[in-house]
Amino acid sequence: MRKRLLKRVLGALLALFVLYFAVIFIYGWVSDWQPAEGPEAMAVGQKGDTAPIADSVLSFVTWNIGFGGLGAESDFFYDDEGMWYSGSSMTRCPRPLVEKNLKGVEGFLKSEGADFFLLQEVDEDSDRSHR
Repeated sequence: MRKRLLKRVLGALLALFVLYFAVIFIYGWVSDWQPAEGPEAMAVGQKGDTAPIADSVLSFVTWNIGFGGLGAESDFFYDDEGMWYSGSSMTRCPRPLVEKNLKGVEGFLKSEGADFFLLQEVDEDSDRSHR
């Protein structure tokens, strides 16, 4: 008796599961959105009515500056040698080194002359960059 009830309950759950996905499929099929016909796309290399703007090229610089604490004198965090030690008490780069690195970053960015600069790990009011 119990086994028969369990089979019926499991069968009903399976039927509900299949019905659920069938309803979702049918709804998606019926309500499929078809965009209106738009202007014909031009193939690459095909001449259009207007010529491209001569200076339309944009330049980007993307750089993870490492909060100014990762210069030539330092190793990356969790390295075994150098300024950063895994498991030691040193957790921050000294202020003079951070300032030297940030001046180098600033000089490099000024010399690049890019249209956009995308920088990561730029600290503001942070202990690790002493700012």
